[in-house]
Amino acid sequence: MPAKAVTSTTVDLGDGYKARIDCPHNTKTGKWHGHVYKKGKQVGAENVDGTKHDGKTFKNIPKKKVSKLKSSKKWKEAKGKNDKLEKERSKSSFSNYIKWLNKHLVLLSI
Repeated sequence: MPAKAVTSTTVDLGDGYKARIDCPHNTKTGKWHGHVYKKGKQVGAENVDGTKHDGKTFKNIPKKKVSKLKSSKKWKEAKGKNDKLEKERSKSSFSNYIKWLNKHLVLLSI
């Protein structure tokens, strides 16, 4: 994970809307996600994979603003980082499973 100082970035969506894109809060299960604000008040949040973040979505945000955010370079970079993180987690889980299996597997000869 990169240093915390560089794990948050902003995107100006226009008309008083701004977005902040953050790294995962939890390194084991968290996801890259965005928060959208209108005039400083949060109006939505969503993970880069489209799932809810903090129980919120982007459903109440104008579609043009959401489209502008999701087509931004910064959102695409966060999505790429999230995809890479998920891939690494799945590798780790699979390799841990194989290690466990090797320790616990008993072959019976009949």
